[in-house]
Amino acid sequence: MRECAIKLVGDNIEVQVFVSQADKCTFITPSETNITFPKEGGSKEITIDTDGASVAVDCSDFAGSLEGKLEGNKLMVNCPANDGGSKNGAIKLSCDEITNVIMVTIEGSICPRCNGTGKVKCKKCGGSGKYWVDEFPNPYQVGCKSCGGGGSAGEWGGGIRRGSGQMPCPDCGGAGH
Repeated sequence: MRECAIKLVGDNIEVQVFVSQADKCTFITPSETNITFPKEGGSKEITIDTDGASVAVDCSDFAGSLEGKLEGNKLMVNCPANDGGSKNGAIKLSCDEITNVIMVTIEGSICPRCNGTGKVKCKKCGGSGKYWVDEFPNPYQVGCKSCGGGGSAGEWGGGIRRGSGQMPCPDCGGAGH
């Protein structure tokens, strides 16, 4: 809040005009708009440029797995180690009607492709464990050898053993992390 008085002085007259200005925020500008933390966690300091008197920091996208605290014009962001999957969200900065965000990625220990299972859908059979061989005039099914199946259900009535429909994840080598 700003206040001042303007004194107007003339011939035998003096008038004071009082002026006040509310402290309304017009901008919030972080020095970084995208940050990434490794799965081991860490801390980052981000400078916040604003004319607002009290900027609120909201880290609710991370439900306790990230903390942001404004100290003067410095936003201190602390992230603990992440043993789960990667997380994405925003730190919301707000004051009066002004809002800005910092997008945050927290890398995780769990493989994002297989979600920690170590397995993905077999590309050869699409996860069914078998597929059709389109052989004219008699198409037949075979067990997918790529995911552990075998045999066929052809015209001679051979046995079919379905595959699991899953393969080791190529990103994590089947480890899940």
